[in-house]
Amino acid sequence: MVRIGNTVSPIPNKKALKYVISHSDGLLRVLVLINGKLKTYSKYYQIINNLFVNNKLVETKFYAKYDQFIMDSNGSLQIKFIERKGNPSKYEVRLKLQIPQKDREILDYIKLFVCNTKDINDINNSKGCYIGSCNHKNGNYTYYLETTSFARTKKIILYLDNYQLISYKYINYL
Repeated sequence: MVRIGNTVSPIPNKKALKYVISHSDGLLRVLVLINGKLKTYSKYYQIINNLFVNNKLVETKFYAKYDQFIMDSNGSLQIKFIERKGNPSKYEVRLKLQIPQKDREILDYIKLFVCNTKDINDINNSKGCYIGSCNHKNGNYTYYLETTSFARTKKIILYLDNYQLISYKYINYL
């Protein structure tokens, strides 16, 4: 059994505790537990700089067992039912994956998977499956993948059934 930490002490003048992890195996265990769950770049880079760049022993042990240290994708999944114009009894179902990114590269690869396209140069030619962007007031873009195809939507749902979302996103998905 790996002991994670060895010291818990109160922080003076605060209602908080400090938990010290000094053994490299304990640090490795924590990295495994939080891998893929960080939501902000500042926390992600704190770990990269403090535990991988400044502590080569932890870096070596982590990458000997695991491929990469990643962040949580901070995104959303929406299902929309849109009434078709001219035919109020027919609806169109749209599935929209939205992932805030500075570039759209990750969505291009998701689209390759969803649209059964073999070549990344062909992803703009698949009907019923496209990548769009929204320009926000703060100057950031949000890229999203949207599909109206039941077959493609089913493929995403089967994927998410096998590789569950994290935290409340999983409950919302269900």
